[in-house]
Amino acid sequence: MVAQTVLDSSLIHELREMARGGATTRQLVDRVRGGTEAHAAVIPILGYLSKAFFVSLPTILPLREDLGTGAFGRAIQIAFWFGAALTRSVDVEPWDWDRFWAKFSGSFSAEELQSLPAAGGRVQFTRPSMFPQDLYARVLFETYIDKSEAFGPLGTELFEQVRQLATGFHEVLMQPAPNGERLSVPMKFEYQVEDQGPKFHVVCMAHALREKGVQPTKPAAGAR
Repeated sequence: MVAQTVLDSSLIHELREMARGGATTRQLVDRVRGGTEAHAAVIPILGYLSKAFFVSLPTILPLREDLGTGAFGRAIQIAFWFGAALTRSVDVEPWDWDRFWAKFSGSFSAEELQSLPAAGGRVQFTRPSMFPQDLYARVLFETYIDKSEAFGPLGTELFEQVRQLATGFHEVLMQPAPNGERLSVPMKFEYQVEDQGPKFHVVCMAHALREKGVQPTKPAAGAR
């Protein structure tokens, strides 16, 4: 089982860096195959990609059929780009919905969210009225991937949209923070890759909560 597989943290970091540079699913799969003893084993491949990009195993499981050579691989790589781009300057801590609702006294309303314009998605944020120095931000990206590679937007176009969306997210979450600093905050990622006949419907969402007193820090030497 994946839960019993020991994962190499340096390889996980390398996969994220590759995705931030626009690596395809196939390229990521090939890197895992070259970095593990079980070169052709499917379970370690899924385990690494799931861990690196915060994708649940049920969501990533169809990848076992083609390991990135088919349409699902082109669809799921949107999630990989999304997870990697959003964590460029963020160290992810566990998400706690009870903690979130405590901030909003159980009265959270999407209508209260402020929005930033972004191609192909939305960056939204608000501050709890009882905790005005805290910040909640969420990001949504949605697209359709045609099963025929000849149709639909180019991968480079989608990658650029995800990158721009992540830039908006970091501007909201990190301010004020000099370049090169990192922030440790609770985050939750949610993905949907739905087979809709000739296309895959891809939805990527992330939640983040920056609480009072949490300040960006410079990473220690050698930190990833």
